This record gives sequence, structure tokens and C-alpha cells, in this order.
Amino acid sequence: MKQKLLNIIVLLIVSHVDSIAQTNYNLSNLLSFDGEPYIAVNPANQNNIIAAWMRLRADGKIWIATKASFDKGQSWSAINFMPHDSVINGSADVSIAFHHSGTAYLTWINFRTNPDTAGAVFISKSIDGGLTWGTPNKVIDDKDKPDNPFDRPWVAVDNSGGINDGAVYVTSMTAYWRTGQHHIYLRTSSDGGLTWGMVKQVDTAGFSVGVLTACYGGISIGKDGNAYIAYLSYDVSVSPFVRYFCATTNNLGITFQRNLVGNASISGGSSFTRAWSVAANPAINGNAVLTWVDNRNGDYDILISKTINGGLTWTSPTRVNDDSLSNGIEQDMVWANFSPSGKLAIAWRDRRLNGIGSTVPFDLFAAYAIDSVNTLSSNFRITSVSSPYFAVPQGNSFIGCAISDSSIYFNWGDYRNSPDWDIFFNKSDLANLSSVNEIATSSKSINIF
Repeated sequence: MKQKLLNIIVLLIVSHVDSIAQTNYNLSNLLSFDGEPYIAVNPANQNNIIAAWMRLRADGKIWIATKASFDKGQSWSAINFMPHDSVINGSADVSIAFHHSGTAYLTWINFRTNPDTAGAVFISKSIDGGLTWGTPNKVIDDKDKPDNPFDRPWVAVDNSGGINDGAVYVTSMTAYWRTGQHHIYLRTSSDGGLTWGMVKQVDTAGFSVGVLTACYGGISIGKDGNAYIAYLSYDVSVSPFVRYFCATTNNLGITFQRNLVGNASISGGSSFTRAWSVAANPAINGNAVLTWVDNRNGDYDILISKTINGGLTWTSPTRVNDDSLSNGIEQDMVWANFSPSGKLAIAWRDRRLNGIGSTVPFDLFAAYAIDSVNTLSSNFRITSVSSPYFAVPQGNSFIGCAISDSSIYFNWGDYRNSPDWDIFFNKSDLANLSSVNEIATSSKSINIF
């Protein structure tokens, strides 16, 4: 009788998990290449989400595409395409940030590498939830610094309610194809992106990016108005280790406090995407997390480190993926975000369903935390179908993860419709995820005879 009862409970668990794992929605649903997605939630209307990605169009150029939803992703607007600044330029590197008033900011780059190297970071804003976008304004271009400081921008907005509330922050890096020393840059605007302050260099002697050439400055702003900018460093004149630093500023980049997060292990292989993500808690002063890809355990895992004192010190890293340790299964391509009330979501690419190695088919998995100490849930699957391996090119190396106070939203690129690379969307409601975890935990106490 107990065995029969256990079978029923297990069936209920499986059925419940299937019911919350929606069929993945093909957000792009177009022929050819779509990649490097981003997704953001409107804190003023948490049913409103904006998704964006890179789109290869018939003219042979990459464009930035956006869609908006006002019902948590059940339906979507038509695609908007952000303009190029020149007929010979393409676009890349999209990101989105909302102010708590509901204004959305979108950044991307227009650039070329032939016949010369030129480019700029542009920003546009939307006051209608992403249905329409204003005239783009230039943030930084190749003339502002001699090392092409316009690559891989990220945008963040101060929602603290403090003296800099509403300020827009944009980080960028030296173009990855440049030779010579690379840097991380910050520029801020206090008038909604119309005008911009001086370009500030975030890294400095002793805290430089070293010899790395694809080292972006991920950015997030916390409850106290502290901006956290995280970047990777390999400077053998200072340390033999690859390390993560976090620079913080509470005065629009006039001054920075730079602190070591910890060492990183990222050796070997070209089939992994060693992304990292910094997320600051908008509900708790001084709380932020850094997530990254690391192979200190013999295969690539997702690690997390936390600060509760504004980035001065960081905890020893802990493992996010909950498959068995050192099993040869590879995880990479991580992204994390907080909700307005301080809930945390983390998503990554995972190969646990398909075997050892980096070139086996992959899925997306996630974990979340709803408490103030960021205690993570068990992992859950986002994708409904595994994607065949595809060698991710430069410029398709990110996934989107955003969280409201009730739901987690994901968008990502995969290859299930080979030869198309499409952008897919999924949503997980926190109430359903919590109930599944509670049922699964309670079932462990059942005795089997």
C-alpha cells in the first residue's frame, strides 16, 4: 500500500513539474541567425517585460530586435529594429534597464571593422513599456579614447530613491580585437541619457584587466545607490592568478573603491563561455552577488560569491549547480538578477541531461532564492527540448534572466531548429516552483516496503 502511495506522489510531482515548464516560446521565429538575448522586467508594472536580441537580416547586417509583453509573456508585440548610425555599420551587444518610474533604457553598439575600425554605444528610451523607442543618443565612441572604448556595453539605472535616483550608468570595454592594453570604462547621465559626464576608467594599476582582451564590466546598482562593476583580471605583475574584482562607486564614478572578490579557475578549452554576472539587491543595503563559470572542481561549474557590506568583502564561493561534484558535466553562460523585493534568480547553460564534455547537447537550468540571505533552491530545467551543440561565436555568448516578485523570465538562443539559431522564451512562476520543492522535500521521508 505504501509503495502504491509513493508511486502516486511521484506521479503528482512529475505532473506538477511538467505543468509549470511551459512549452518554450520561439520569440524570434525567423530564418537565419538570432543571438545574444537580454530580458528585463518593469518594476512599475511587473507584467510588462521587454526582450531584445541580435538579428541577422536580409541585408547581411546584424540589427537589434526588441519585443514587449504586458501579460508576462503570454503575448508579444511586433518586432522593433533599432537603427544603424551608418549604412556600413552593424549592431551588437544589447542590454536593457528599467527605472522604477517605468522608463526603459536600451543600449547597443553600432560598429564596423572594415574598411576601418569605428563604432559607438547608443542609448534609446521607451516610456510605453517597449512598444516604441525614442531617437537614439550616443554614449561613447571611438573618438573618446584611443583604444576603441565602445565594446560590450551594459546599462543600469539608479532606483535607490537617493540623490542619484534616475541616473543612467553605462559601462563599456576596449574592443576585443584591439591589441595593447585593455580597459573598462564608465559614463553616467543625470538627465535621462540626453547628456553624459566624463568618461571614467574603472580599472587601474593594481586592479587592471591585465592581458585579457574580452573583459567586460558588468554593472548593477543597489538599494543604497552603490554601483557595482565586476570584471576579470589577469595581471602577472600583481598576481599569478586570474581574479575577479568589483569596483564600487556611489558618486557617479567620481571615485571608486576597488576590492578583490576572489580567484577564478578558467583554464583549458574553447568550447565554454566564461561569462560572469553581478547583481545588486534593490531591497537590502550592501547586498550583491557575483556569479561566474569556474573549473576548480575539475569541470566547469557555476559559482556564487556574496557581499553584505557594499563590496568591501566577499564570501568564499559556493556551487550553484546541484549535480554531483566533479562528474565531468559542464555548466557555463551564467546570468543573475534580483527582483524589486530582493528575490534572486540565476540561469545558466547545462549539459547534465546529455553526458560528459562540452560539445554534447545542452539545456538551460536555473535556481532562485526568496530569502534575505540568498539561500538557493534546487535546480530546475528551463528548456523543454535539448539543443544540439553549436560553437558559440563571438557575440552570441549570453542568456537573459530577469525576475519579478512573482515570476522568473528567461530568453536564450539555441539550435533545436538547425540550421536556425532562434531565441526562445520561458516563464516560471515562483508560487509553483516553491510548491514543487516543498512536495519533493516532504516525499523523501516516506518509507518503502
